[in-house]
Amino acid sequence: MGRTKGQAGQFISSHRIGIGGQLSGFPSLRTIGSSVSGPSLRHERDAARTSTGRLRFPSKTERLSAVGRRVIVGDVHGCYREWKALLRELRIRPDDEVISVGDLICKGPDSRGVLESAMEMPNFRGVVGNHELRFLGYRRNGAERFIKPYDEAAMEQLRDGFEEFMLFLEGWPGYLDYGAEVVVHAGLRPGRSLEEQTLEDLTSLKVLEETGQPWYEQYRGEATVIFGHWPRPEPMLEEKLVAIDTGCVLGGRLTAFVLPDRRLVSVPAAKVYHQRTRPWGKALA
Repeated sequence: MGRTKGQAGQFISSHRIGIGGQLSGFPSLRTIGSSVSGPSLRHERDAARTSTGRLRFPSKTERLSAVGRRVIVGDVHGCYREWKALLRELRIRPDDEVISVGDLICKGPDSRGVLESAMEMPNFRGVVGNHELRFLGYRRNGAERFIKPYDEAAMEQLRDGFEEFMLFLEGWPGYLDYGAEVVVHAGLRPGRSLEEQTLEDLTSLKVLEETGQPWYEQYRGEATVIFGHWPRPEPMLEEKLVAIDTGCVLGGRLTAFVLPDRRLVSVPAAKVYHQRTRPWGKALA
């Protein structure tokens, strides 16, 4: 039994632990979402280095040992210096699970360094963001043209070992369902169950077309949604909504949300790497 829809926009937790769906247009991607549970949490694409220095990807049956804290990190966007500073500040332990809300890459100075660091972490997971999804599209289409002007720089950073990086990214689901919490890159559309969410909404949703309101103003679910995508000068910490993209690549901060104590930890950006061209995310009305 999976998550079932109650009232419009509500998601009622069940006990199924499994993987379902396929990402439209990306035949090598196997999941839209993943339901996970405690110490028996499965990795879609762990990465560890062999004695030759090459990366290997353990099978889906390899499991984590007992999980300590769950550390969810906001949009990194290739800011390697700040990524490492945040991990030091958090004093990551071997039993901690580190989760990215997506957009580890693009815009910043060192997408390669961030990805390599994540791939070497035994307890790392990520949900796919719009930037990872776009690069997977480049890979599928042969990267004949770039949609975003800053993608060429990111491609140069990733060119040596590009296929390995894409194999890592293609294992990321569109959401992670922990029952009490759901991690997603962008948002959830009200009126749809978790499994009914589209990949476009999971990676790109900000405002509802019919009302012009941020999607989270209409969220009435039981699970706490932890998300990034829409940068804001300060994180949003509400009972059922946690927004942690605090614009590191724009000169803001890189923020993590730590469970189970619901603590926010952040480090300042060293500089402005990318100029902001859109409004900050809106506070909850």
